[in-house]
Amino acid sequence: MTDHHPEPKPYELPANFPVTWDDPGDSHLPLDQDRQHAPTPITPL
Repeated sequence: MTDHHPEPKPYELPANFPVTWDDPGDSHLPLDQDRQHAPTPITPL
């Protein structure tokens, strides 16, 4: 059996979204956290 998963769509960002992207194309990347393999946020070294 094959599950149907719709294509992801970007969220409409509110006008007061507090992030400025260095590369505007980054705004289309998913903002997910893998809670199974990394249950807590990982800070850069």
